[in-house]
Order: sequence, then structure tokens, then C-alpha cells
Amino acid sequence: MTRTFVFVAAFVAATTLSAAELEELKNLDAVKSVVKSTHAPIRVVNLWATWCAPCVAEMPDLQKLSERFPRIALMGISLDDAIPGTGEETRAKVARFLQDRRVKFRNFYFTGRQVELTDHFNFEGLPVTFVYDSNGKELTRVVGQLDYDSFAKKLSSLEKTQKR
Repeated sequence: MTRTFVFVAAFVAATTLSAAELEELKNLDAVKSVVKSTHAPIRVVNLWATWCAPCVAEMPDLQKLSERFPRIALMGISLDDAIPGTGEETRAKVARFLQDRRVKFRNFYFTGRQVELTDHFNFEGLPVTFVYDSNGKELTRVVGQLDYDSFAKKLSSLEKTQKR
């Protein structure tokens, strides 16, 4: 009985994400740097927020995609800080959201000016998902909630073409 409890406690501790562990991105340059520094042939960047119903709905599919395509770097960037409130309180809410949904792919918390992102990435609403190659070239994007099957098919195809 004691061994089971220790194992479960260790597992929960290993999968718990605190607000302090949710990496902060303070500006557009930080976002570009994170995407560029990832050593994967394909990088998927999902911009989302906890207050966005389609973002919340697609999160389980994003988690499944991260597990199905381990060679693809999937990262989420929360834009929750755009809503007024205390930054740490909102950051803790985002960490709880990810923990409650057992999201394991890398996520960040953007605290910069949202207009920087909307201007650079040329988007208006959330969620939006971008796919880049290893050189930072945008391969495709999905505006709105992604469809698991069609996005998985697209990633599979891109993965094959990037191996060449």
C-alpha cells in the first residue's frame, strides 16, 4: 500500500505545473527566439487562451497530436494576460488549466503587447495554429479550431516532405 501511494505521489508531482514553471515570453522577439531555437524539423505554434471556447475545445486534440508526432515540436502560447487582472493570478489560472487537462506539450505565457503578435503573425482571432519548417518558413496555418483528423493528415504529409 505504501509503495503505491509513493508512486502515485511521485507521478502527480512530476506532472504538476506551477505558475512559476510556465515560461514567460515578454515580447515578439522572445516568441521568435523560442520557435527558432527548437531543434525539430517541424514546429507547430498554437496561440490560445483559457477564455476562448474553441481553444479549450481543441486542447485535447493538440495533446493527442503531440503524442502522435513526437518529432514535431508543438508549443502553445497563452494570450490570457491580454485580459485585465493581476498577471500572477492569471498565470496561475493558465497553469491550473494545463494541469487539469494533463497538457504535457510545452506552453508559454505571453505578457507582451498582443498587438505585436497580431501584426507580426497577421491574425485576428483565437485560436490560430502555425506550422513552420526548421528554417522558420510558414508552411501552413489553421485559423479557428483545428480538426484533429485533417490536421494530423497535414502534419503526416509535412513530416514526409521535410525528411527529404
